[in-house]
Amino acid sequence: MIAIEASRAAFVSRLDELFTRAGVGYVVLHSPDDSARRDSDIDVAVASEDVTLVDVLLRSGELGRVVQRIDHGIPWCRYYVVATGDPSRPYRQIDIAADPWGLSPLGRSIPLALASANGDGNRPRPAEQAILLLAKRAHKGLRGADDSDALVESYRRNPIEVERLVSQEFGQAGERAAAALREGAITDAELEALRRSMTLRRLRPPLPAYWLGFAAWRLATRLMRPTGLSVVIAGPDGVGKSSLTARLPYACAGIFWRSSRLHLKPGLLPPAGRLLGRQPTDITDPHGRSASSSSLSAVRILYLWIDCLLGWMPEVAIPRRRSGLVLIERGWRDLEVDPRRYRLQLPGAFVRVLGRLVPRADLVLVLAAGGQTVTSRKTELSASEVDRQVERWRSLATADPSRHVEIDASLSEADVLGLAVRAIENRLATRQRPLRGLQFALSVLGGLRHGGRRHSLVSVRREPRWILPGGIGEPGPLGTRLYRPFRLRQAAGALALECVHRAGTPALLGGVPIGTEQGLAAELAGRLGVRHVELGALATGDNTRGQRAVLAVRSGGRTICFAKVALESGPSLIHENDVLQALARADLEVLVPPRVIDCFAWQGSVILLLEPLPTTLLSDRRLGHVEVSALAELKRIAESLAPALEGSGGTPIHGDFAPWNSTHVAGGRLAVWDWEETRLGSPLEDVFHWRIQRHLRGGDETLEEIVADAEGPGPETLAAARRLGVDPASAPLVLRSYFEHALGTPPRNGFPGVARVRAEGLARLTGVES
Repeated sequence: MIAIEASRAAFVSRLDELFTRAGVGYVVLHSPDDSARRDSDIDVAVASEDVTLVDVLLRSGELGRVVQRIDHGIPWCRYYVVATGDPSRPYRQIDIAADPWGLSPLGRSIPLALASANGDGNRPRPAEQAILLLAKRAHKGLRGADDSDALVESYRRNPIEVERLVSQEFGQAGERAAAALREGAITDAELEALRRSMTLRRLRPPLPAYWLGFAAWRLATRLMRPTGLSVVIAGPDGVGKSSLTARLPYACAGIFWRSSRLHLKPGLLPPAGRLLGRQPTDITDPHGRSASSSSLSAVRILYLWIDCLLGWMPEVAIPRRRSGLVLIERGWRDLEVDPRRYRLQLPGAFVRVLGRLVPRADLVLVLAAGGQTVTSRKTELSASEVDRQVERWRSLATADPSRHVEIDASLSEADVLGLAVRAIENRLATRQRPLRGLQFALSVLGGLRHGGRRHSLVSVRREPRWILPGGIGEPGPLGTRLYRPFRLRQAAGALALECVHRAGTPALLGGVPIGTEQGLAAELAGRLGVRHVELGALATGDNTRGQRAVLAVRSGGRTICFAKVALESGPSLIHENDVLQALARADLEVLVPPRVIDCFAWQGSVILLLEPLPTTLLSDRRLGHVEVSALAELKRIAESLAPALEGSGGTPIHGDFAPWNSTHVAGGRLAVWDWEETRLGSPLEDVFHWRIQRHLRGGDETLEEIVADAEGPGPETLAAARRLGVDPASAPLVLRSYFEHALGTPPRNGFPGVARVRAEGLARLTGVES
């Protein structure tokens, strides 16, 4: 109990610190001894104007990762579930209430408590706390003598003020309740009278209209964005599907409000075998019976398909929208992976076509292990059959990597359960648009502050990427030059986003206040010799390289420079500064690097100020003569770069040579930026980095063409090798090294598309030893 109280107290203390630092108007709705009774949800009343700020603060991840957010039907009231990483309480529930009109079942007790917040830890005054407890018990009823004692104890902290407020808020019903508290006990009869008084108050116009409006909005958002999750547990027999399915509801009890378990399908219709009067099959020999004829197989599949269509809504869709966890053991695709189990004798395409018409689960957890490992536990299937099914599930996962997660079933049950819970958390967290990647950029801009300058958070595929000053006429990612579209399709979307942002819509709908006076802007203005600058930020999204951000520094309506910011623990900006200073002293004919304006330390971070280089709208282009000439010049000035590139055994290479880090400029020259990864290596590394990265983003070269050109060597590899003065026969070895190392280390190896290209590329490089 002591450990639980300490855990709760520590979490509430962190919440207090976070909200107080941001200037949030709030009050924690708990009496001083509440945590001693039970480790319940943390109820917090906040000012309605701070609801968006509180949402962003929670999604920033300072209290833990938000894995669930449920909107109530009461104005600006939300329920958050935070994954704390605390073994004693893995999930903390925070109930945020901002009910200025008193529409909730607790009536006006919440706005009264908020108005009474004092400087003593942002808690309600004793009288308002007593009113809140009375309203709660009137709504939920007494659970025992302890509840009655708690109400009396709360009343006695300030009886005169409690009697005044209870009479003011509840009339005669309140006076009877006060009399009962004065006598030292209260019953359900007095509380029922209080409940009726609060209900009558809520029915007074125009409150019902407000309540209906918010309830309709909540229903619409719940239909569009369900708060529950449907999860398929898949894999061969013997990998532990049933055990995991049974344990997951308890492990996820703090996230969902309910759970249900299905087998293969929703099960709205009775099993076909029962209708035909057949005896249950022997589950220890799933492949023991012979397959049915094609016609009977088709009938069985159609019956299962109809059951899935009819049962999905009541058994899966509705529970998902009611914050439920729906676990489906095996799922529809098991019919395709293991047709013998279901006595099917049909082409796999028939099952696949019908499966495309069946609603898909949110997440598929594939339990996989080697055949020998599985057969040592259970002998339903042979080792070769287990291996075949595992490979089939992997091929299905490769086709839909965002929905499938493979879990090593050879691990202990506890480890498998932990990985499954983590996968569920990850899936839920993506719905919340987590801001952990923006946390450093927010702090550099000045941090979230009540009353601060309004900024908008701009996302790509629901992943927040930019923080930009909001308001009519303010530029978006294109206007600040923090984004260059790759191809025409991205340009159309970027232009539309730019128009929306300049209209002020993002700041109006989802803007967040930032205390810019606390941030880097004043320091930059002084160093640049201007009165005022505005900063827009781009979060790199690369957590493995440390906390960092890129800022567009604007003054007089234009971007006057870029600021790269990183914590001092990462030396890459110092390295980039050294490289750029060396380039500035070199005799360059093709390369145009950015000029360093300043490099300095600020609040534990390194700031590198760079002049803006000219750019074109679209970044995509093939590796051409100018690009190869730039790489050749980099090799030519090796002696000039030697002081910045310690070591030997190679040629200077850019390290991140790509279309989006360069552009053609006048005179047949090439402007190139982002020199953080400059090092010694083979010039062909830059060549293959350019081509592979283009392929990953939808460029016009296929992986097969790139590998074949390297092995040939083909015309592009041959021309580049000759121009760079390297042996073209080394190209396959350089490409293999690129696949193994550049694409095999963080952060690139964390992307499913990169992992697929790496695996396919290595497979195509036959006969090339690493």
